[in-house]
Amino acid sequence: MAKTDWTLDEDVLPQDMNNIGQEINQLRADVDNIHIPPASTTQAGIVQLSNAVNSTAQDMAATPAAVKVAYDRAQEAFQLGNERKQEVVDVLIAKGVSASTSESWDSLIGKLSSIIKATGNAAVGDVLVSKTFSNASANGLTGTMPNRGNVTQTLTSQGQSYTIPQGHHGGTGTVTANITNLSAANIRNGATVGGIAGTFSQFSNGATAAQILTGRSAAVNGAAVNGSMPDRGSVGTQTISTQNGEYAIPAGYHNGAGRVRATFANLTPANVRQGVNIGGVVGSLIPGVPYAEGSATPNQFGEIVVTGLSFRPRTIFISGDYGGSGGETINKFYGDVFPFSVIQQTAFLMNSTGSYNSSVFTAGSWTIGSNSFSCRVGYMMPVQYRCFG
Repeated sequence: MAKTDWTLDEDVLPQDMNNIGQEINQLRADVDNIHIPPASTTQAGIVQLSNAVNSTAQDMAATPAAVKVAYDRAQEAFQLGNERKQEVVDVLIAKGVSASTSESWDSLIGKLSSIIKATGNAAVGDVLVSKTFSNASANGLTGTMPNRGNVTQTLTSQGQSYTIPQGHHGGTGTVTANITNLSAANIRNGATVGGIAGTFSQFSNGATAAQILTGRSAAVNGAAVNGSMPDRGSVGTQTISTQNGEYAIPAGYHNGAGRVRATFANLTPANVRQGVNIGGVVGSLIPGVPYAEGSATPNQFGEIVVTGLSFRPRTIFISGDYGGSGGETINKFYGDVFPFSVIQQTAFLMNSTGSYNSSVFTAGSWTIGSNSFSCRVGYMMPVQYRCFG
């Protein structure tokens, strides 16, 4: 191998020159043996130039001449594309769609797809005024049909007419026939004019259907009239049970047998202040004295029990039908009204002849509570009681 670390003061020997020559020779041989493969799409190599503009070869390179031909043809295609784009833009604008040649083809194609291809034969006079539409021959048309809304007219004389104007009507407009002076009182009784039955007759007080009993008929001013007055007959006995209550007498014929009666629950002398007359009931209630009355049924031991009073009873009256064969009635009294004496065992029977028979019944004792009392009456029939505090 040739020496590579020479200095300026060294001498070149023949052997050194021989080594250099040998390496030069070896380099020449190595260069002569280098193999460069053809170029491809997968490796570098030797390529051949070509002027073809329609080749599909992948191991050749285009010359500037071939590139110039391709460029010229591309320019022609670009120009043609711009012209076609302008035509598409013009079509879209004519259809009322905003478009520009600066848009992409994808944008223009999308707008073409969205155009409603109009059909139909409607003319401007067939479409409501100010409304726009398209037909098979044009877009963006505006209707001219008048909008009449909802007209209202009244006909007031025989034979009068109204011409419905051309155009669109809302559907709730009306034409009314209201003939002047056309009323029942101006039309002969028995005649009907325009749906109005006449009532005019020579008698101003002629009976009407409502004034004739239902199921009956009568001739009024020469015309048969069927009655419509309800026949109420007798409404029976109706009851008013509250102050200022009322019974509405129904319209129609009444035979005179119906009655309306005022019957107030608990309107008894015991519930009315002493000396006061309320509707014919004279009160016996002493002001300031607690009072209660009612009925009670004896239990199996013949005893009545009354509870729930609002006071302690001091005076008690009991009466009732004894139920015997002699028609006796029982009367019993309790009182502690005297300061030092209490009457507890007063009881007697009165028979149907009005005589007393106290031996038939023996009274039991009384039991008095703060709000109750009990007493043995000796039989099972209900009795009435009155008690005072």
